[in-house]
Amino acid sequence: MNENNYTPFISNIELDKENNSMRFILNNCDVSIANSLRRCIISDVPTITIDIVTFISNTSCLHDEFIAHRLGLIPLSSSDVDEFTLAYECPCEDGCDKCRVEYKLNVICNEEKRDVTTYDLELISNHPNVRPLDTIDGDESGTVLLKLRKGQEINLTATAKRGFGKLHSKWTPTSAVVYTPEPEIKFRQDLFKELSEKQKEEFVDSCPFGVFKFDTKKELIEIEDITKCTYCGECKKKAEESFQKPRLISVNQKPKPKFYFTIESIGSLSPCEILIKAIDILILKLSNLEQPLMEIKI
Repeated sequence: MNENNYTPFISNIELDKENNSMRFILNNCDVSIANSLRRCIISDVPTITIDIVTFISNTSCLHDEFIAHRLGLIPLSSSDVDEFTLAYECPCEDGCDKCRVEYKLNVICNEEKRDVTTYDLELISNHPNVRPLDTIDGDESGTVLLKLRKGQEINLTATAKRGFGKLHSKWTPTSAVVYTPEPEIKFRQDLFKELSEKQKEEFVDSCPFGVFKFDTKKELIEIEDITKCTYCGECKKKAEESFQKPRLISVNQKPKPKFYFTIESIGSLSPCEILIKAIDILILKLSNLEQPLMEIKI
């Protein structure tokens, strides 16, 4: 890698705050670096999630395990995650504010029916920032955890801890992390000119993601947005099966491609925070690997 002067860098960052996602291009690296970054995002970026639920009373129609599972899937704000110690590394015996966050849920239905939501989850630890996301965003309804009928009760305590996706998927900070190598698309414009105008439009429309466009003045096909290509093969299928022109187009991966990344966060961390943490973790892993290799005498 040193001979080729590889220095990976990120460009063309696009943030979508409404959908809590970001897109960017990873340049000047091979697939091993791209996939390592993706794996770090999924498995190694820490978040805070409810891990232990202790039931005191549950007369609802849902089993304890079902409710505990639902609580574990609630996204909690994890911007302060670096201030927490992993529970199994903390020197405390029974838990402390440095390794866990405690909540309680105690609701008795005195009406005909009642929704129990994240607003009913009461924080009893000294960590005001670690709360369900919908309560921070001001969602008036909150996320429904369960429903109670008159006379039914739910009483429990919940403990949230710092963890990683490689321990359990509930700690994963993202709903999706994907990358696509930069494609190399080549046209046979001489074959394309043999098609009728209707066939040319059909060919452009065959791409479900709008990669191509048809220039009516030049009567040529052009690339509208190459980053949208997913190697689905629909354009090549159209050329072969409908037009009997298998050499009309070729879509291949470049020898040294860029990688188009998309990160969709569940909200516990922002996409930028996730990316920065993942890069720091990957650098640390490579540094830890480099030291013993340097000590090997060949």
